[in-house]
Amino acid sequence: MADGAYADALRLLGRVVAATQPYADQLLVIGGMVPVLYRRAPGFARARLAPPGTTEVDMTVPPRLAPADRTMIDLLHDADLTAFEAPGYRGQPGGQAFQDAAHGTTRKAQTFVEFLAPLRGRGDKGLLEVQAGLRAEALRYLDLLAFEPLVLQAADVPELGVETTSRLRVPQPALYVAQKILARRSGRHPDKLGKDLAYVFDVAVLSQPLWANQVEVVRRAAAEAVERRRWLARAGRDLRTLFAAPTADGPVHGARIFRDLMPGAAPSEREIQLLVTRFTEQVFSA
Repeated sequence: MADGAYADALRLLGRVVAATQPYADQLLVIGGMVPVLYRRAPGFARARLAPPGTTEVDMTVPPRLAPADRTMIDLLHDADLTAFEAPGYRGQPGGQAFQDAAHGTTRKAQTFVEFLAPLRGRGDKGLLEVQAGLRAEALRYLDLLAFEPLVLQAADVPELGVETTSRLRVPQPALYVAQKILARRSGRHPDKLGKDLAYVFDVAVLSQPLWANQVEVVRRAAAEAVERRRWLARAGRDLRTLFAAPTADGPVHGARIFRDLMPGAAPSEREIQLLVTRFTEQVFSA
């Protein structure tokens, strides 16, 4: 399923998951790794598409990470991972990316893991010290991903290379899609927007056997807080706009990503538009 830097990133995720088990109930795998993990999760459809893939590993933590016997920094160091420290503004600490210690600390490696946290209050992003020595970029809408997450066994995903009993958590597919769509409104890097639309189609296909279940997940998440109800309603509206026609941004950019991955076997713009429209009308119907 994966080779090169993409395979390295999957193995890096496996190392992080295995090393940080004392925090397993507080960590959540997000980003481009999630569709790969859905391919190994019970109840999802059998994949017929190549996953868009990524060389970056993203995981969320709470704004304040509850302590365990050892800190996250210590556990990551024991797994032979070291932090690349990005320069901050006017001498302040910047972000962190954890990478294999063999890459050193002066340059960011091609494969790395970053920790993110839900943003509370105003603004679109910030930087939090969630535990001594561990900094996470705080972003809007990440709260959605932590609602009723799915729990998987890392050993069931051979690409991770984990043989020990290790749990990992991933978002519910509908909430994963909602966050990807909403992130477009909060400073998402333009280079990532096309791939995000491919992820939306990929996850809609993979989760098709779960669509009826996802309707209820979305309703429960919306009922939890007024702000989340607004977010999810906005995500539904944006999905309808982005996938309104085969010539809309969603199908055009999504099809382009899959053509690069699998020439001659990629879904058409029309296929992407119809599938995501069906997904949206069923799952975001409220």
